Amino acid sequence: MSDHLRDHPDESDALAPEVPAHAAGSAGRVAGDLDDLFDTARRRVQGAEKPLATPWNSVNKSLGDGLWPGMYCLIRGHRRRKTQWAVQMAVHAASAGSRVLYLALELSRRELAARIVGNVAGVPWSDLLYGRLGEAGVEKAIAQSEQQVRVLPLHVECATPYGYGADTLDRRARELRPALVVLDYLQLCGGRAGEEPRLSVGRVSYVARALARDLNAVVLVLSSTARANYEALVSNPARDATDFVGLGKESGEIEYAADGVLVLARHAKPDVRVLVVASAPPRRAQGRRGHALDGGGVPGLRCHEGPMLISSFMLRARRRRALQGPGPAGGHR
Repeated sequence: MSDHLRDHPDESDALAPEVPAHAAGSAGRVAGDLDDLFDTARRRVQGAEKPLATPWNSVNKSLGDGLWPGMYCLIRGHRRRKTQWAVQMAVHAASAGSRVLYLALELSRRELAARIVGNVAGVPWSDLLYGRLGEAGVEKAIAQSEQQVRVLPLHVECATPYGYGADTLDRRARELRPALVVLDYLQLCGGRAGEEPRLSVGRVSYVARALARDLNAVVLVLSSTARANYEALVSNPARDATDFVGLGKESGEIEYAADGVLVLARHAKPDVRVLVVASAPPRRAQGRRGHALDGGGVPGLRCHEGPMLISSFMLRARRRRALQGPGPAGGHR
């Protein structure tokens, strides 16, 4: 074909069908994606399609009104605290009518149900589960939560640690097609025979990102940090918020795949927690230059542990410096 024909397609080419570029196993002209793009833009500007809100207004503000479809990583040294944060997020989304899939690789179904009921009833889940509420307290918690929890579109699966891999995650999510997927937690996912843990984590991370893209969903992946980093998860006013990003146990693959990184850190004051929110542009980026934005005490953002401070910044040029350790080739989008 001559250069002229390549630059000036004939009539038959102009009338060629507009195959969606995103069709599985095929390539197509970008024209096939325009209707979907324009419909999405109109729905969002009209408010018909909104980000998935968290239970906390200050977190929503830092994220650009909530979690837009994408893959997010929640990092904390202590498993229980990030699990409770994720449970609160899942219950909030399901209560608003969004279908949720919660995959727990360490909790029993009973404990996960206790966490959900405790959140709805406003009581400590462990007191409910271990008989510390008293008979009257238990009956009150049941009365306050049962009707709501029974109709929640909240689907849970409690699988065997290291027996749940990327393929199973992909299959479950595509079958259910939820608006929110919670994976609790990443390091307990199984890999292929003889595969190094770092490679397994990288594989699951990118499957999670592909699910977010294909299902137009929020995928929240919980990740532990190495024990050597526990002391690093302490905030003080002089500390740069970017120091917290890259503390994942297999750092690199996790954060490189993510649209946002949430780090639950400790504060110098024992009754205060810090949530560091690192989000990728263009999440309402006006006026945001990658610097730390320190918030004050946030009423209502408690997670049963006292007030929480919000620090947020954009993952832009500082992303590489903040992420320690190499990611897969091409991973740093």
